Amino acid sequence: DIAEQLGLPRAEFGKAFASDKMREATLQDFRQSQAWGIRGFPTLVAEHGDHLHLVGSGFMPIEALRERLADALKPHEHAH
Repeated sequence: DIAEQLGLPRAEFGKAFASDKMREATLQDFRQSQAWGIRGFPTLVAEHGDHLHLVGSGFMPIEALRERLADALKPHEHAH
């Protein structure tokens, strides 16, 4: 229904969504998440260059999320 609301033909979207290519891409995303130690959703990860910083996993109030994001960005503030 959402795909149709966005103007995508239902059958075409369904075929692409169920494709082997999409299935493999999804599995790769899950593998990468596990490799990063992500165990729950939603999870927010900040990426800076080749460094990843876990900002938060699971629900948290917006103020806590802002504080964690600011902390994750601090080591890189002067890198520019």
